[in-house]
Amino acid sequence: AAAIQSTASVTYANFGTAKHDAVLAKLLEFSSTLRDGEAADMALNAGEATAVTELVGALRSGALTDKVAREGLAALSGGNGRPGTLKWPSNLLFPALDVLRLLLLHIPRAPLEVL
Repeated sequence: AAAIQSTASVTYANFGTAKHDAVLAKLLEFSSTLRDGEAADMALNAGEATAVTELVGALRSGALTDKVAREGLAALSGGNGRPGTLKWPSNLLFPALDVLRLLLLHIPRAPLEVL
């Protein structure tokens, strides 16, 4: 029997790849879902949404600064009496984890005290 050869190439995603705009859109969508549901207090407020948006933009462009990293991480992890996205229900958590993963990959460019 003759072997079947495929000319299709397979591309695998690695830990460092991401669709930044899709991750951000999903995170903001889930925040709206929380705001419109029974967990409105867990949704991002306007300042947190801006901080996360700026963080994702900086991660996409490779221009991460200490200020943007700190403010974005605060929105993800919580602070000032706010829960943060990392405390969202598990079925809504994955885009926040994706942003955190991308931030962790950029630690060499950001000071460790950010985390």
